[in-house]
Amino acid sequence: QVSVRTETASINMTVTKRGTISGVVTDDVSGARLAEICVSGYRVDGGYHASAVTNAGGEYVLEGLLNGDYSINFLDCSGTGYLSEMYDDAEDHPGNPVSVVAGTDAGEIDAAMTLGGSLSGTVTDESSGDSIEDVCVWWGRGSGPSERVTTDEEGKYSIRGLDGGEYKLRFSLCYWYGIYAEEYYDDTVDWASADPVHVTVRAETSGVDAALHLLPAPEPQASGGPTASPTPPPLGLPTAPPTATASPTQAPSLTSSPSPTATATPTATPTPT
Repeated sequence: QVSVRTETASINMTVTKRGTISGVVTDDVSGARLAEICVSGYRVDGGYHASAVTNAGGEYVLEGLLNGDYSINFLDCSGTGYLSEMYDDAEDHPGNPVSVVAGTDAGEIDAAMTLGGSLSGTVTDESSGDSIEDVCVWWGRGSGPSERVTTDEEGKYSIRGLDGGEYKLRFSLCYWYGIYAEEYYDDTVDWASADPVHVTVRAETSGVDAALHLLPAPEPQASGGPTASPTPPPLGLPTAPPTATASPTQAPSLTSSPSPTATATPTATPTPT
């Protein structure tokens, strides 16, 4: 209860300091500390999570954590191409959970990440050799493609962060359908017959190019479109004279004044002498 002109004192509460998880992320071969790695902690029983991004020294802190066990995930947000992983190299969720107690820090939850392999190439017009922008390059390892990148203004593309193994690729325009034929690497017509490309971690497989075939222009519509212009007669043959069309008689203008009529001047009568 609060009353005007009075102070209500001793309104106290106890705040419990929450827990934290901290660690360092490095390259698994060189030991270099990695910046811009996104770290997420998900409580195993659901309902709460926290996230952070490593600084220039590869360090991170997940703050404000409630008591419980947390699954920790590491994801490369820099675009360099490091493979995502869970804490302690676990393969399936929840992995190796980290226990958090309010008011304490669960430290040294580190990760050593592996740089994935990459694929790169150029997409061009089969006839002219010109580069083609905005081609969707799809890739996958199973029964069909699962992810994609887009060619730049020079027709180039690069796929990073790939685990080692065999990959297939499909090339198709992202926006303008019906201009170029869809193609699968290396110059095949479907996913089943596509040639697989081998990828090795920490290595780039370059020169995975495609030359797309320009589709023929569609035939004009027989009906329903605009009326075609008449075909002129062959040279040397007479043409029918144009049909004369009577022009409407122009009505007299109401504002024009009629021309004045000339009036004869009377001859003067000579005076007798």
